[in-house]
Amino acid sequence: EEIESYSDDIDDCHDRIEDIDEFVRELEAGNVHTVSDVAAALAEMTEERQEEKKLLKVLGDARASHEQQFERLQSQSAALKSERLLLTKTRFEICCLFRRNGVFDLVRRRLAVFNPKLM
Repeated sequence: EEIESYSDDIDDCHDRIEDIDEFVRELEAGNVHTVSDVAAALAEMTEERQEEKKLLKVLGDARASHEQQFERLQSQSAALKSERLLLTKTRFEICCLFRRNGVFDLVRRRLAVFNPKLM
């Protein structure tokens, strides 16, 4: 969700940059009659565009960082699941070995000395 949020914000930035570029083209073509100081408006639009570009870089870097962190966590999760499976298999093998060698019966008999209900 967080990575998608960055993608949405990045898309919004691109949209604002396109809007700025379109407005600048219209200003330069003389199609915007409501602006009296075209030079000042162009300077302001250049500044706005630079700010959007900076924000775009910050958002892109943050998204990349979160993507890397997410991938690391997924990798760690997969490794832990694999390790858990291996431990379960080893535990099963040990229990089978103890059962075959009579270890469980021996433990049960010794415990029965303390609590006869266990037999």
